[in-house]
Amino acid sequence: MPGTGPPASGRVGQSTTGQPIVTPENFSSVSGLGTIPLTVFLTTIAGGECDTGMAGRYWSTSFLFRSSYFFARAPIPQTAPATNNPFAIAGRNVLFGDQVNDFLFVTPAVALASAVDTTDAKGIDTAVDGLGRAFLGLSTQLRRLQTGYARSYALTMVVGVLLVGAVLLLNLVG
Repeated sequence: MPGTGPPASGRVGQSTTGQPIVTPENFSSVSGLGTIPLTVFLTTIAGGECDTGMAGRYWSTSFLFRSSYFFARAPIPQTAPATNNPFAIAGRNVLFGDQVNDFLFVTPAVALASAVDTTDAKGIDTAVDGLGRAFLGLSTQLRRLQTGYARSYALTMVVGVLLVGAVLLLNLVG
């Protein structure tokens, strides 16, 4: 086909249809496109002729398919369509991981925490509060015995000695 080979001068030539002919020797390669120069790639997309054979057609066709995939897609719906597919249902529910974790771990942990809280509030706190009240009553009664006078303390010791003596006499007699 006349006019499709590389020009002798190493510049862009004209084809028989008037479109520019771009050859790989005329321009440097661009990273990501392999050995196909960017101008060859763009000229092929714009409808020009290239002396690159199948490689240029591959890159231009690939670009067109890729761009239509990325730029011409339909919008993603806001709500998922209804389905009876068990795999879709499991996937939408994150493989039921939340339900399994709730059943195996969360529910027993909440029940255990509730039981510990009830035991603490009803059992331990009641026992500690009751013991505190008992010592409050006992200390109130013992406070009355402490007057600060030495004669009161001496009388208390005499009464104690008399009680011990009475217990010993009762053990000897009895």
